[in-house]
Amino acid sequence: IGDSEMREWAISEIVSHHISKSDFISAFNTACKITNIGQRTNDLIAIAAAQADALKLEDAEQTLGIAAEVAQGSPDPEQRAAALCSVASSQALIGSHSTTNTYAKALEAATNIEDLNAKIATRLSIASSLVQTGLGEEARAIFATTSQTLREISDSDLRDRILLDWGVVQMAMEQFEKARYTICDVRDISLRGEGLSSVAVAQSRAGDFEGAFKTAHLIPQKWRRVQALSAIASSYARAGQLEMAQPIFDEAIALAKNLKDASRQDETLQHIAVAQVHAGDFEAALSTVQIISDLRLKVRGFEDIALSQAQSGYDAQARTTFSMALDCARSINDDRQRSNVLRDLAVALSQAGLSDESVRTAESILVGREKHVTEVAVSLGEMSHRAEFKRLLVSCSYSFDSVHQVCGTLARLYPEQARFISEVILSQEESSAAR
Repeated sequence: IGDSEMREWAISEIVSHHISKSDFISAFNTACKITNIGQRTNDLIAIAAAQADALKLEDAEQTLGIAAEVAQGSPDPEQRAAALCSVASSQALIGSHSTTNTYAKALEAATNIEDLNAKIATRLSIASSLVQTGLGEEARAIFATTSQTLREISDSDLRDRILLDWGVVQMAMEQFEKARYTICDVRDISLRGEGLSSVAVAQSRAGDFEGAFKTAHLIPQKWRRVQALSAIASSYARAGQLEMAQPIFDEAIALAKNLKDASRQDETLQHIAVAQVHAGDFEAALSTVQIISDLRLKVRGFEDIALSQAQSGYDAQARTTFSMALDCARSINDDRQRSNVLRDLAVALSQAGLSDESVRTAESILVGREKHVTEVAVSLGEMSHRAEFKRLLVSCSYSFDSVHQVCGTLARLYPEQARFISEVILSQEESSAAR
């Protein structure tokens, strides 16, 4: 192959083929023919991963050692650091004693990067990898030196992105207060809100409710603050502290009601309702959904609640909630939107085990009927509701695409008839081609 990039790609594909056949010797010999250092390193890492999966840990460690040597040969310090970091991460997965040494080489390569911004980004990337592999102390040392260098960055957008990444790594180490402090230094209000929201949610999941509540109230955007508060309340409820969850949900709802953008308000209220469902408070979730003005979102909210009720064994309540969803769906004026919502509702009903109601809902669809009814029929088939699936078959018989979809479901439901069904599909394909 004349084109060098195409040649490298082709060789790499051959390596992948050998790996899929567990022919590691051929894969290794083929990978050695790749001239691009980054690609050769990645392929050697892939070989080592497959060897580890096959419990050939000594071979995997040897392959990774060679990958480290290859990566070390890159003349570009940024590429060398990235490649060595990838090798070290893979070494950590198999418990290699060389892991720390390879990370040290990656950091050494990073110090030789001339561009200050690229140098800091690379060092933080290595720190993130260290945290993920359980080497938190080594990561802290990187933070200590990087924090001094951040002041030298002139590009404010890059500085913000690096601070955000830094905060994410601190979160992974469960250094939540430090992460909050770091992200509060982000100047871009959108990025700061995104970061603080992530910190608050992480704190609540770790059981640091007081810290999470404090972080949530630093979020500049009201809608993000609502989402964070909902997550905190849901975590309280899952921890069995329902009495603490309710006032936080109330605060979130009050904030959502004060949002000026109607669509944002509805989306935020739906987010609260989902959190209330996760907390097991169906009654509160129903009250929240009732406030939503957008009928499509309201139907989706009722669907989520009804499905959870059905999965929790509250069948009678689920039927009532689905009935409320149907009433809302029928009130949608736009025919196309109403049909889309009814299709989703019919699928949800099939998933909840309410197959008869699913069929009746599907039969009420007017616009795009065949396509939508086919999707419902397939869902009924996947849930093994054979009788109801067959009730919709006639509505799915007017186009080749629909027939093809339901025949696939038929073959799964009636495997003894699979050969006959495949012959029907093939004959339809041949007649379609002849036309």
